[in-house]
Amino acid sequence: MRGSKRQKLAFWLLGLCLPTTGLLAQTNDDINSGLQFNFSTPGARSLGMGGAFLALADDATAAFTNPAGLTNLTVGGSEFSLELRQWRYTNVFTDGGHAFGPPTGVGLDTVEGLRNGESDSEVSGISFLSLGYVLPRGFTLAFYRHELANFQARIESAGAFVGSGERGNPLFRVFPSRSNLNLQIVNYGLSSAYELPGSVSVGAGVSFYQLDLDSRTERYFRGEQDANGDGEVNEEDRRLSRQPGGFFGLPDFLGDNLFNIQTQEGDDTAWGVNLGVLWKINPLWSVGAAYRQGPDFDIQSRYVYGPRGPNPGQSANPNLCSSSRTQNCLGGQGVLHVPDVYGAGVVWTTSQGKTKITLDYDRVQYSQLTQDLTNLLARETGDFDRSNYRVRDGNEAHAGFEAILGIGSQLVATLRLGAWYDPAHTLEYIGTDQALRARFVAGEDAIHASSGVGLVIRENLQVDAALDLSDRVRTASISLVKFF
Repeated sequence: MRGSKRQKLAFWLLGLCLPTTGLLAQTNDDINSGLQFNFSTPGARSLGMGGAFLALADDATAAFTNPAGLTNLTVGGSEFSLELRQWRYTNVFTDGGHAFGPPTGVGLDTVEGLRNGESDSEVSGISFLSLGYVLPRGFTLAFYRHELANFQARIESAGAFVGSGERGNPLFRVFPSRSNLNLQIVNYGLSSAYELPGSVSVGAGVSFYQLDLDSRTERYFRGEQDANGDGEVNEEDRRLSRQPGGFFGLPDFLGDNLFNIQTQEGDDTAWGVNLGVLWKINPLWSVGAAYRQGPDFDIQSRYVYGPRGPNPGQSANPNLCSSSRTQNCLGGQGVLHVPDVYGAGVVWTTSQGKTKITLDYDRVQYSQLTQDLTNLLARETGDFDRSNYRVRDGNEAHAGFEAILGIGSQLVATLRLGAWYDPAHTLEYIGTDQALRARFVAGEDAIHASSGVGLVIRENLQVDAALDLSDRVRTASISLVKFF
């Protein structure tokens, strides 16, 4: 018996020490410049508490968030869980204005400093589905399906002006563009937990991920300031440049004015692991920690010339993209890596068990997104330097509160409140090229506020609802848990 326990302990410790590795990439397509979506953790209950759930982890959503918490199911028994979510995103991007020099006052070039635009999108669906089992000898097992990401974006930019037009600081206009992106990552997971002596639980899980990525950016010709090509800007040039499709004019989004197209496509599968530990120090205090490995997906990006481009219908530098000579390549095969996440948390419970306060810290390695970055900008060919692009790692802080309100023997209500700090994690250009600095601007931090309610009916059915609100993302959730 004693030897059997030692074998189980050795098994879980081995799982916690397994090494993990990963490659990653995205592209410097404009559609990636202003996106700041989050990889969500499941559960309306967790959402209402600001996502601070690592040390609590006492329902089936622990299978993804902190698998060690699955040992808590031995209190309520096996359970089935279903969650529906709706996400509303506001994406901020550079739409126009004039940077690194004064505006000329001609046509659209009248705004000093960059001008941001916004676009809204909305998606919804079944975000979590699980079945948890309590097994003999202290083991717990859970099968689940989870939407790690469900995101859409539509962006239309008039193109910013850059520079003063003086020697060494030429006047430039970013191509007007239209972009759209659809991203969905779904994982199917199996997690297990085991309770060790000393009120310590350990857990591990494996997930099978599916990626569905499709994005398209269309850049449109914006004319030339020197319409005659004689090196001099005269009144006729200025008149033509004010017309739609001209250098200072409104964007011409007609098909025959299309200059080039950049696409990102991904339809791939990958594997990942998650590990967790939970220590119930005493009836009042618990601490937990977890690690989640992000999956690696193969993606394909292409750069194709439009009717106004030099080689309509042809891909740019296709031979270079398919060989080891990638310095002048536009597009090609890459790898998208979902960031790894490390987290730790603590929860305090009153002696009556009716009130809980939770705190979490998460380290999200968003910087992994720029390693092995794939170039999709002709401006960067021959001089592409990945170190000029960055996405900052995220240090998230989560806080939650839960209070049980007794209504009767057959119905118990719960109130939840939460907040969390969401640091900026957009793609940023930090090199010297002014046009690229105008395209890829650092994002802004955000504060999320959340609230939720729950009802437990006859001790075997739980219904939860929650809202999470910020300037950029608004999330609504409703979940159903059936205990057996």
